[in-house]
Amino acid sequence: MNMKNEYSIFANRLSDLEKEIKKYDKKALKLGLPAPSITLLSYYDRLTGSGEKIPMAKVRLNRGGILKIGEYGIKAAIDHGTTNILRENPAMSNGENLDPKWWKASPRCSHCDKIRSRKVTYLLQNASGELIQVGSSCVKDFTGHDPTKALSSAMFEFALTELLEGEETLGGGSWSGQNLECFLAAVSAVVRNDGGVYITRKKAQIDGIASTVDLIYVPKAPRAEKSDYEIAEKAIAWAKGLDPKSDFERNLAAIAEQGFVTPKHNGIAGYIYEGYRRALNRAIEKRIEAKQAETATHIGEVGKRENFEVTIKRCFESYNDWGYTYTYTFLLACGSTLTWFGSKRLDEHEIGDTLNIKATVKKHQEYKGIPQTVVTRVCEA
Repeated sequence: MNMKNEYSIFANRLSDLEKEIKKYDKKALKLGLPAPSITLLSYYDRLTGSGEKIPMAKVRLNRGGILKIGEYGIKAAIDHGTTNILRENPAMSNGENLDPKWWKASPRCSHCDKIRSRKVTYLLQNASGELIQVGSSCVKDFTGHDPTKALSSAMFEFALTELLEGEETLGGGSWSGQNLECFLAAVSAVVRNDGGVYITRKKAQIDGIASTVDLIYVPKAPRAEKSDYEIAEKAIAWAKGLDPKSDFERNLAAIAEQGFVTPKHNGIAGYIYEGYRRALNRAIEKRIEAKQAETATHIGEVGKRENFEVTIKRCFESYNDWGYTYTYTFLLACGSTLTWFGSKRLDEHEIGDTLNIKATVKKHQEYKGIPQTVVTRVCEA
C-alpha cells in the first residue's frame, strides 16, 4: 500500500505547518535522510451547509521513503490506556486485520519481558510477517544494528505522518482531549447543519474538501443542541455493544469504552456517530423490506423503455480508479423497487424526493428474497 502524501488542511495553518516541518531538518540531517518539505498544490473553499466558505489548502508531503528498523518495520503503535487503541502504519498495511489480542495487550516489551508504565509500545513486523511488541527503549538491544538511529528513522517517518494527520483533522489546535459524548454531539450538530451529510476523512481526501470532523473546529461551528447529545449517547451505547469483526470496529468499541477522545483518534471516534446512524437506518430498512417481501413484484418488461413515478429510497456512493458509481434504489407506490447503477448523480434530488423517470428495464432478479427490477439509462421524464 502506498503512503498517503496529499492532505487537506485549513489555509490559515499553512505557514505554521511549514515552520513545524522545518523543525525536522536537523533530525533528518543526523539520520542521513532527505529533509522533509510540503508543496502547496492548491487553495479552495469548503462550502458548509449554512453557506459559509472555509478557506482550505491542499498540500503534498515530500518524504524520504519507507524506513525500516533492521529487518523490521513499524506495523502499528499501541496506545495503552483503559482500553488499547491501535494506529496502523499505512506503509505496512496489507488490508488484513490484526490479532484481537493486541487490543488487550499489556505494555510489555517482548525483548526485556518487563511491564512498565508505557503509554505506547510498537508492533514490529519482519518480511515473514512475525510480529514483536517492543518498547522504544529496548529497540537497541533487539535490533543489533545502530538501533537508536534505526528506531529514530522509523519514528521520524511515523511522526511526519501523524503531524499531517493532526493538521487535517484538528487544524493544528492544541486540544489534548475531550469527553466523547460532547465530541459526538458536536459531530451531530455539524451534520445537522450540513444537510444531514457525514463526510469521512477518506472521502474528504478524494474530493479535496474538509471532513465533518474538520468542521467542528471552525470559528462558526454550530452549537450542539439537546437532540445532538441524545444522539451521541445512543451512538456510544451502540459502539459499546459491537461484536467487532474488524480492526476498525475494535477501535470504535475501545474509544466508546474509554469515554474520551484525543486528537490522534478523533477521525475514528467521529465515525461512531455515522456507524450508529447507518445501523439505525439498516434496522428501519429491514422492517420495510419485510413488509415489501409480502407485496413486491417485478416491474415492466425486460428490454422495454418505460416511465415510472418513483421515490428515492437510497443512494450508495462508491469510488474506484474509474471514478464514482452511484447505486440508487427507487420505491414505487405499489411497494416494488427499481435499482439503478449509474456514473452520475441526480444532483437536484435527495433521498425521500418523488420524481418521474424514464428508464429501460434491464433485468428481473431477487435480492434478499425480494423481487427486484434493475433498470438502466435513467433520466428525468
